[in-house]
Amino acid sequence: MDQIGNPDYLWVCQYRDRLNPIISQLPSTPVVNPNLLIVIFAVIALCGLTATALILGRQRTRAASLPANESNEALPGIDAFRSQIRQAFQKSPQLDGSPISLILLDMDHLARVNDLYGRQVGDQLIQLCIKTIRGNVRKTDPIGRTAGQQFAILVAAPSEPARNIAERLLVAIRKAAHPVGTHMLKLTASAGVATAPTHAKGVEDLFQSAVIALKAAKSAGRNRVVLFNPEIQAIPARFDKPNADRL
Repeated sequence: MDQIGNPDYLWVCQYRDRLNPIISQLPSTPVVNPNLLIVIFAVIALCGLTATALILGRQRTRAASLPANESNEALPGIDAFRSQIRQAFQKSPQLDGSPISLILLDMDHLARVNDLYGRQVGDQLIQLCIKTIRGNVRKTDPIGRTAGQQFAILVAAPSEPARNIAERLLVAIRKAAHPVGTHMLKLTASAGVATAPTHAKGVEDLFQSAVIALKAAKSAGRNRVVLFNPEIQAIPARFDKPNADRL
């Protein structure tokens, strides 16, 4: 069909039947309403924002539904953990003599890992250690982070059972591994165990006895558990030095 008239329009011929043609004039290019485009883009943007808000809302709801110390592998600090020990003392040793034990666990050679692979890898190993500890103690056993690479676990058990728990923790930590490049980075840790009322009559005594036992484990070559006894109190307090994270 030849184009007739205004070049911006096309003539279209349609037939109801062979004798009754219908001729229509249509624009040769689409006519777009700018206001309509604005509305369309606004609706698309609003849908995207709504979807993002829903996703974030679900994530916040999930985080709020988790226990306070499990949403991001965080643990109570030393002050909060000491408060938990004080509560345990009020319930147990002073009332009926039931023993409670403190396990102090310290990761070995973490500073060396930081030097070789960077602090990001070191932080990932810390999170792996936290996850391993959580997976190998009872949910009712308080866990705290008393220093950057040091953790405390309070168990309602006498000395030998508590020592066995610490041994199991070290075995689990040795089995854990973190991928770095093309190889797997292994972990080890040392632990000291002290029990009240056997080794301590109060919170500070219990902590001090566990620290002494942990120093002994480090001095003996790391990657082991030491149960407190008065004979090891003469070991130098190397843990109190600024470079203690290199032990």
